[in-house]
Amino acid sequence: MFLGKRLWRSTVGIIGAGRIGSAYALMMIKAFQMNLIYFDNKRNIELEKEIEAYNEYLEKTCCLPVTVSNVHSVDEVLKEADVVSLHIPLTKETRHLISKKQLLTMKTDAVLINSSRGPIIDEAVLAEHCKTHPDFTAGLDVFEQEPVVHEALKELPNVTITPHIASATLWARENMAKLAALNIKGVIEDYPVWDQGQIEPFLKSVPPKAIPNIINKSVLTAK
Repeated sequence: MFLGKRLWRSTVGIIGAGRIGSAYALMMIKAFQMNLIYFDNKRNIELEKEIEAYNEYLEKTCCLPVTVSNVHSVDEVLKEADVVSLHIPLTKETRHLISKKQLLTMKTDAVLINSSRGPIIDEAVLAEHCKTHPDFTAGLDVFEQEPVVHEALKELPNVTITPHIASATLWARENMAKLAALNIKGVIEDYPVWDQGQIEPFLKSVPPKAIPNIINKSVLTAK
C-alpha cells in the first residue's frame, strides 16, 4: 500500500554533526518538528543555538518545543532514534561502524540513511538484517564496493538505493567544478587560505582572492 513511517514529532539521529549533518538535522527538525539526538567528536554549539532559536518560534506559535541531545556514543543514537543519518568520513575507525551489533541496537522499524561513505556500513550484514526485519528500512546513496551494489540489497523491498547522486543538481555540480578550479588558481596565485565558515562568496561573479577549501588547508595555513 506504499505506506511509510510517520516522521512528525519523532526523533532524528545524526552521526557526525558537521556542516552537512547539521544542515540535514535542521531540515528534518523544521520540516517535521523532530527531536534531535546526535553524536560527534565535539559538541555543536552553533547547531544547538539554532534549534534554541527555532524553539522560540515554536513557543510564539503555541507549539511544543523540540529537544536536542548531544550523546557520547553512537549506540545511544542508534537506540533512541527513529531515523538515523550518517555524516562521517571513512577512516579505519569508521569502516563497518554499522554492523550486526549496531543494527540490532536500532528500533525494529527504524530508518537508516547513508549518503556519506559506503564502507561505513557492512552491506552483507545490512542485507540480512533488512531481510529478517521487514519493518526496518534503509536508504543508500553510497556503496561499499562502488559502483557495484550488493546483489541482496537490490532485491529487498525495504531498501531504497540511488546511484550516488545526492549532489545531482546543475547548480551544485557547476559550483563544485568552480570551487575546484578556484582551489587550483588560489595555490598558483599564492592566495591565503579562506578562514571563514561560508563559501558562498566564491559562487559570485567576482570571488575572493583566497583558496576556498582544500584538504591540506592546515598545511598551507602553517606555511
